[in-house]
Amino acid sequence: MVSIEDVRSRLEALSPEHLDVVDESDGCGAKFRIEIVSEQFKGQTTIKNHRLVQMFIVGLRRCWNNYRAKPSKEGTVPVQADEDIDPELMAQFDAAASFLPAIASKLSSTDLMSLYALYKQATCGPAIVSEKPSVFDVRARAKYDAWASLGNALSRENAMRNYTEKLTGFGWQPGEQPSHSKQGWGMRPSRMAMDEEEDESRNDSEESQWFDAARADDVEKMQTLLLKNPNLLEATDEYLGMTALHFAVDAGSEQVVEWLIDETNVDVNRQDPQGNTALHFAALCGRSNIAQLLISNGGDKNIDNDDGQLPWECTDEEPLIEILRP
Repeated sequence: MVSIEDVRSRLEALSPEHLDVVDESDGCGAKFRIEIVSEQFKGQTTIKNHRLVQMFIVGLRRCWNNYRAKPSKEGTVPVQADEDIDPELMAQFDAAASFLPAIASKLSSTDLMSLYALYKQATCGPAIVSEKPSVFDVRARAKYDAWASLGNALSRENAMRNYTEKLTGFGWQPGEQPSHSKQGWGMRPSRMAMDEEEDESRNDSEESQWFDAARADDVEKMQTLLLKNPNLLEATDEYLGMTALHFAVDAGSEQVVEWLIDETNVDVNRQDPQGNTALHFAALCGRSNIAQLLISNGGDKNIDNDDGQLPWECTDEEPLIEILRP
């Protein structure tokens, strides 16, 4: 059971001027009312402040104390036994997690994903197969796959140890207090936790513009960018491994899809890290017109993704199934 003290100990990292935690679940630790005042909230939006608090208490109820077996397609996931984790290691782990936002903008996407995976393993144990996100939710799926890659053998305690050692390599020292600078929690909480939302300070590189134009169905912008940098045609998003064609299909950008097929040498059957081709995305997003366009230009109906699914198996729309069925 999560206690008031558990919640308070996490939130003390915010150096609050005022902190009041009330258990509103009759002592069950299921619901808390939190009133907190901190300098770190100044100048931020309400949603950012709420997210900041949630980042510090994430996992308390679901992961630390309520990890249970859940049914899945492959049977059941073994119960993660409660571990007698060294309190000193846990304190170091929490401190290291508080330090990460200060340097997140300097780390590669690979390092951030690795840290995310270790954080999840440390707080929740091995990935739960039944909680595997849909292939449609590509961002969440990439995060889950990074977590699942750690397997069942890595204990929570060892995951904490690996996490803190990795942060030490990036400059964190045990006992160091989290930075409250503009690169800290207040400005970039989403980078530390790999939140589902887009990073608000996304850079304005050519690749970012390229993918943004694909989503916006802006052919003229893409033409301009491709003339300056022909390598963009093969570029993949650093987080999801998706090409401009994947993004265009996902967003329903028919003009961009048609331009990529007609005017460039785009590979219509290129797969993302989860094995999805543009046809899989067309199926998932209900893009019948785009599916027909892809097929008429070499789109292969017989390529399966990492889940063993052919494109037609990724939709329940009968007209689209007829288009995609081999």
